[in-house]
Amino acid sequence: MYALETLPVSDFTKATIFWTAVLSTVGYAPQHQFPMLQAFGKSPDRPSFAIGQGSGNNPYKSTFRLQVESDREVESVFRKAITAGGKEIQKPRNSETANIYTAAFYDLDANRVEVYYQKNGGLAGGYEKPELVNLECRAASYLDLQGNMVEVFYNGSA
Repeated sequence: MYALETLPVSDFTKATIFWTAVLSTVGYAPQHQFPMLQAFGKSPDRPSFAIGQGSGNNPYKSTFRLQVESDREVESVFRKAITAGGKEIQKPRNSETANIYTAAFYDLDANRVEVYYQKNGGLAGGYEKPELVNLECRAASYLDLQGNMVEVFYNGSA
C-alpha cells in the first residue's frame, strides 16, 4: 500500500489543464481520472502525484520539489508553467550554495513549485529517478512508489 499525496485545487478543470501541460514536459501523463481527482505519473498505472477539487479556501499552501534530469528540463518546466498561468518566483539559474540548477514558480493556487537538476551526475536524496515530492503539508511520512521514504510536514503558516 502507498500514500498518494493529493494537492487540493480551487478550480479542478483549470488545474488539470495546468498540471497536464507542466508535467508533460518531463514525461508525466494523466492517469486514473475520477470525478474531481486526477492522478499523474511517469510509469503507466503508477501515479505519484494527484490533484483534487478542494473547497477553494484552503489556507495551507504546499511546497513541491520536482527533480528532473537536465538543465533543459528545468527550463522547459519553468517556461511551460509561466505560459500556462503560473507566477514566477525565480528564473532558472545555478544555485549559489549547491551544485544544482533550479527555478521556482507558484501554481494556479499559489503553491510553491521548485524544479531542479542535481548537476554532480546523481540525483539528490538518493532517488533513482526524478520524482515530484510534496515537502510541506500537515505531518505524514510514507513510502513512494519506488520505495523511497517521503516525509511531509505542516508548514505552520496560514
